[in-house]
Amino acid sequence: MPTAPPIHGRSAERRLVATLPDRLRTGSAVLVLTGEPGLGRTTLLDEAARSFRAGPVLYVRCDAESRPYGGVRALIAAARRAPAGAPDIRTAPQTLLDAFRHLAGDGPLLVCLDDAHRWDAPSRAALARAAHRLPRAGRVGLLLTAAGPGPADRDFAALPALPLHPLPPPAAAAFLDDVTGGPSTRPRRRRAAGGGGGQPGPAAGHGPPAHPRPSCPVNGARPGRSPTPGSSPASRGEWPAAPTPAADDLLLLTAAATPGTRST
Repeated sequence: MPTAPPIHGRSAERRLVATLPDRLRTGSAVLVLTGEPGLGRTTLLDEAARSFRAGPVLYVRCDAESRPYGGVRALIAAARRAPAGAPDIRTAPQTLLDAFRHLAGDGPLLVCLDDAHRWDAPSRAALARAAHRLPRAGRVGLLLTAAGPGPADRDFAALPALPLHPLPPPAAAAFLDDVTGGPSTRPRRRRAAGGGGGQPGPAAGHGPPAHPRPSCPVNGARPGRSPTPGSSPASRGEWPAAPTPAADDLLLLTAAATPGTRST
């Protein structure tokens, strides 16, 4: 995996993700990194994968899937497991857990799935149910990235999430200084940082154009305003809330109502 440029403006988020190995000493952990394109979801995921030394890492960049359970099949193939038949609404979550348990063995395992929102709806629902049952697979860490808002929000809504917000101008400008090089064009880079809306990837030409902020509140912040300092779990050094006990039943009902799924 290539070396990434320095990460700016994500100290709180990096500290939170860095606690994963400690959490896997005694149990499992799930975290969904959410945010618009260009905010650094993949950069944080890559850093977590590179720095994990406690055990194996299963890293999958999720391709767009249209066939039902295509995402599940792709992950099973990446885990080098033979499919035990055609997955369906009830067997697919357990198939994923079995693959995680096999790779983990007696130690911890980190599973990194980039752009999980690109999977087909049945695969997303199966992944969410597997994440809710993750303790059954052993000491497994499941780290996802997903864009939002979109259809995947419904599938991953019950999972602990860490939203990434646009960077403040100084951090965005510092990122551009690193990727463009040299101080001679600093005023131009400052203007680009502002034009990227706090999204350093698009501002530097390393990602899709910056998206407008959603019209609905995100994480309690009003559109056009930065989140209140200390308002997010990451800024407080806390792990996001876990799913409620009723979430697994809700996920099953959601999956059953999704086109392309079938129950047995």
